[in-house]
Amino acid sequence: MQAERKEVEGNALAQQIKSAYEGLKQGPSRTTMIGIAVVLAAVLLIVLFYYFWTSSTAADSHRWVLLDEAVYGEQLNTLLSEEEGFKDTPQYRAARFKEARMKLAKGLRHLGDLNKQVRDEARKNIGEAVKEYEELAKESSRTPQLHQEALWGAAKGSEALGGSDEIAAAIGYYEKLAKEYDHSALGKDAKKQLERLNSPSTKQTLAELARGLER
Repeated sequence: MQAERKEVEGNALAQQIKSAYEGLKQGPSRTTMIGIAVVLAAVLLIVLFYYFWTSSTAADSHRWVLLDEAVYGEQLNTLLSEEEGFKDTPQYRAARFKEARMKLAKGLRHLGDLNKQVRDEARKNIGEAVKEYEELAKESSRTPQLHQEALWGAAKGSEALGGSDEIAAAIGYYEKLAKEYDHSALGKDAKKQLERLNSPSTKQTLAELARGLER
């Protein structure tokens, strides 16, 4: 009885070995191959995602460093026009805001200079800042903080230019700012500026200034 059991077990083992050998000769099944391919594809996707993510993070950090180092107008201009891979990024828009701030501040600082050439250059800087702020206001409408700054900058620059058309544009920007952001600091300031610009005394002063500029 024991001998028969050993013989049966031996035959079963031999059958298993034979089946395994036949399987090796035939190669893996179609299902196994598909499973291996899926696993390899998943691993490849993970590797590629990690590679592009780390590359993107490094490039993003590099752009912020470049922006931080740009402290002069010439540096910003070079960054905006020549730096590869900089356009259409958050840093590119931040650089444009930075440039607009610098031009507006520089223009306002020299607008009352006794030298006409200096005053003309100041008006040019303010005009360029206003144009940049107008474009940024359109592009940043979904980012409240930036949108407010763009409207405020366009309003301040337009008012500083002093022409009748510019004053009308400034009032329009102040009105938009006061309406859309009535509870923010800039929105409240815009309301005060509207009250000032719409007062009879200010209107008269601005009208006289506009006539002087348009001669």
